[in-house]
Amino acid sequence: MQSGIKYITDNKNLYKEGFRNALIFYFVLLFTYSGFTKLLDSSLVPIFINEPLFFNNALAGVLAKIIPGIELLIAGLLTLPRTRILGLIGSTILLISFSLYVSWNLIHGYEMPCSCTGPISYLSWTQYLYFNIINLSLIFSGLYLLKRN
Repeated sequence: MQSGIKYITDNKNLYKEGFRNALIFYFVLLFTYSGFTKLLDSSLVPIFINEPLFFNNALAGVLAKIIPGIELLIAGLLTLPRTRILGLIGSTILLISFSLYVSWNLIHGYEMPCSCTGPISYLSWTQYLYFNIINLSLIFSGLYLLKRN
């Protein structure tokens, strides 16, 4: 009779699984924190989205309501093993969108700070772009590890 317990005997697999779990935990934490802070201080988000005139007022207001929900949905998808790959794909799309938005602001020379709170709010646009690029590389690592299993 086989039990449902999975034993990992190879240290290499143990490290990969630990790294993958740490990545998932990091992104769940990141998107949960980001989504809730935007929901709690929703007055600033439409201003920052509309400020560089990238979006009009109506679209900025809609995005300010949708983006936190998307971030929380992605965090939820990442917590369930069956939807983890979908969560990582959603994370990739969201971070690429954020990176394009940040790149737009860099190209046009806007000096506006990020609408995020906490440590991320102290980043410049260039630092925020690097932060997104690092996160994208971590997501690709997580996708690679999940696909291999």
